[in-house]
Parts: sequence; structure tokens; C-alpha cells
Amino acid sequence: AISASGRVYNIDNIIEKPTPEQAQQGLQTPGLTIGSAGSSSKGYLVVFGQYILPAQRTFDILHQHIQQNIRSRGEIQFTTALQQMCEEDGGRLTGYVVHGQALDMGIPQPYVETMGVFSQMHTM
Repeated sequence: AISASGRVYNIDNIIEKPTPEQAQQGLQTPGLTIGSAGSSSKGYLVVFGQYILPAQRTFDILHQHIQQNIRSRGEIQFTTALQQMCEEDGGRLTGYVVHGQALDMGIPQPYVETMGVFSQMHTM
């Protein structure tokens, strides 16, 4: 990702649940570092939550992935469609940095865990 201004970034690469090594090698964000002085490394950002996308383009890519059975980790991945948009559309996706907690809702067990987290948040 390349910073366009402060908390706004042009997104040029997306990887679904990258390993720390993949993130360090392929998702570095210029100007963002993690760690303490002297031992800091290049940082990276994650994508989760809300999306504003061109509907027809998004559904066309997802339809193509379903028809061609393009899967990652056994699932048709929304992130794979986003990566395809980055590659084919010249990295025209834009991200905005927000502060929050990432929760998975892609498959049943993580969905149940996410609902548990929501439940705890609203009973405090």
C-alpha cells in the first residue's frame, strides 16, 4: 500500500491471512514501522470490515471464480477477487486506516466465536 495522504492508502497488494513472512515480504507499507527504535521493521496494514466497491465488477469476478472453481484454503475468497481488481485495474483500490478489532465471519466456527465477542462487548 502506498500512502495517498495520512490515513488514506492506494492498495496494490492483498493477501488472505498471510504468514508473518508473507506480510513482511509482500505487504510492506512505506513510512509505517513496527517495533522499538533500533529493532524496528517495516510495517504493514490489514484489510477488514467495510468495503465500497463497483458492484458489477465485483460480482463479475466472483462469478468467474465460482465458475472456474478458483479457491484459496478451500473457499471462494472475496480477498482473491480484491487482489484480481488490484492487478487488473492498476491498483485503484483505496483504503482508509481505522482503529478496531479484526473478527472472522467467513466460516461457521469463527462466525460463532465472533458472535461471542460481540455478545461480550454488549453485556459489559
